[in-house]
Amino acid sequence: MLTREEKFYELAAREVSENRLSLGLWGKAYSLAVGNEQKALALYIKLRADQLQREHQQTIVDMICDSWSDITAGRPFICPYCENRTTAKGGEVDFFVQLFKGLPPYQYHCKSCGTELHKDVSAADSAKKLADSAKKVNNGAALTGFILGLASIILFFIGIIPILAVVFSSIGLATFKPEVQKNKWMAGVGLALGILYTIMMLSLHRHLR
Repeated sequence: MLTREEKFYELAAREVSENRLSLGLWGKAYSLAVGNEQKALALYIKLRADQLQREHQQTIVDMICDSWSDITAGRPFICPYCENRTTAKGGEVDFFVQLFKGLPPYQYHCKSCGTELHKDVSAADSAKKLADSAKKVNNGAALTGFILGLASIILFFIGIIPILAVVFSSIGLATFKPEVQKNKWMAGVGLALGILYTIMMLSLHRHLR
């Protein structure tokens, strides 16, 4: 069974095969391909599939906006994702989750397919970014630096701990790959704590002399 994205590519490819091209989009593809017709055709398919994806997303948002009063009231509505007549289940979002993930205080999900329902495009985009973020992994050095930085708060007198926090956090920042890794902030926090408690450790040892 084709995914939704594959269906968009199939529609775009069919337009090419049947010579039903959007002139504006074809002109853009041809220009970007610098006159190479084969490359232009391939680029047209990509551009057209992306356009169909955006149009579909906007349609979903419009349908949710039209049904929003039913969604929030628990009345039946047609889910734009699974296309079933269903109701929504709502729940409050923990304050700290709101704070760190930028989520609204209350969320609604389709009872049929479980997809989260958003009223506006910006919220839908945020959900997509969160989903993409969930697929990424932490940078090992950044995570280690963060943990050592936290440990430095209590164990800064053990001089090696804050120093290692600085070292690992610096490595984490230098090797961070945003396309596949997440939580770069951990390296920044670990570095800041490492520097702060290294200074405190050095100050403490001077007073002990």
